[in-house]
Amino acid sequence: MTGLHFSGFAVRAAQITPLLFLAAGLALVEPCAGGPFAFSDTGSLINERDSHTATLLPNGKVLVAGGYDGNSLASAELYDPASGTWTATGSLGTARYANTATLLQNGKVLISGGFNESSSYLASAELYDPANGIWTATGSLGDRRWFHTATLLPNGNVLVAGGSNSGGYLASAELYDPGTPTPTPTATPTPTPTPTSTPTATPTPTPTPTPAPDYSLSINPSSVSVPRAGGIATYTVTITRTNGFSSPVTLSISGLPSGATGSFTPNPVSGSSSTLQVTVSRSTRQGTYLFTVTGQGGTPPLTRTATATLVKKKN
Repeated sequence: MTGLHFSGFAVRAAQITPLLFLAAGLALVEPCAGGPFAFSDTGSLINERDSHTATLLPNGKVLVAGGYDGNSLASAELYDPASGTWTATGSLGTARYANTATLLQNGKVLISGGFNESSSYLASAELYDPANGIWTATGSLGDRRWFHTATLLPNGNVLVAGGSNSGGYLASAELYDPGTPTPTPTATPTPTPTPTSTPTATPTPTPTPTPAPDYSLSINPSSVSVPRAGGIATYTVTITRTNGFSSPVTLSISGLPSGATGSFTPNPVSGSSSTLQVTVSRSTRQGTYLFTVTGQGGTPPLTRTATATLVKKKN
């Protein structure tokens, strides 16, 4: 299989043209006989956001990912047109907005570039698999960029062009190759020789591979509610260490609504748990918010995530 990568070449500078961003309240456009198009209300997003992406999947659902609500978002949601409702799906590995999303010929969705307050302009890219709702990292762009374009070509590659970063507007372009299987040649049958008596060979023991040190994150409880006047939601983030993993793990949080902040005690974590307190102000809008806790630790660094829900009550 060919490598999953971007390759660059020069083109004229792309001009950025903003299109339509969805807000938390959505509308469906429908053609009316003998008249203009008309909009009708449908279900609202779980999280308010702008500068996100929306991609029609082969199963008819719509994937909305990333965006901005005062902070970069990693959360993603699926819209089901049959019921007009949204459900949460796996979160991006890196929160981002002003990125691109492209449906590949294999049914996966490629997210590339964008902006994140912590990492600034991004070159990283991720793949979403609708079959299991999981994001995985893939080859990075050669140039960090946001507000660029990404176009699926007839050969299955994706052309990324233009955008800007801290150095100014970009004229560069790159090709992403999702990889194609290499045909396996048909083996030529070999005549079977007449067996001869040979001594029985003593089997050589196969060494058992040593598992690499690792860890995982979990959050308990999975959902906490706070009253309309605001308050503090408390969670326990558990770090399960395996195969001798002993490095400190640094925790961070993304996906909280405007007016809510999170803090961990302790952080970094050398033991098995940390207390997460999410402080919610009165100004935070009522609703249900899926947030992501990200851990990073070890050499080379291992990144693991877990999700939980914050509910701001209406009364």
